[in-house]
Amino acid sequence: MHLQELYPNSVAISARTGKGIAELLAEISTQIRPEREFVELKIPHEQAAAIARLHKVGQVIERKYLAKTAKFKARIPPHHHAEFAEFIVE
Repeated sequence: MHLQELYPNSVAISARTGKGIAELLAEISTQIRPEREFVELKIPHEQAAAIARLHKVGQVIERKYLAKTAKFKARIPPHHHAEFAEFIVE
């Protein structure tokens, strides 16, 4: 039985050639990435700092700029929920 069958999230790498390093880094990234919650937000344009912060800490999936507000569909880490709570559309 191969080790990869015993450990399904494992990645084979070669210390000699470096083969598999990219796959290893991708798997590490997947494993340590924080869970993100999907939210819809409506942020007034005057709150430019909040919009910039959303782009920094979240993954913006969709954006729509209206006359007075910007609407976003995004994924944010749960520990940032309170920071954006006033803008979340229920």
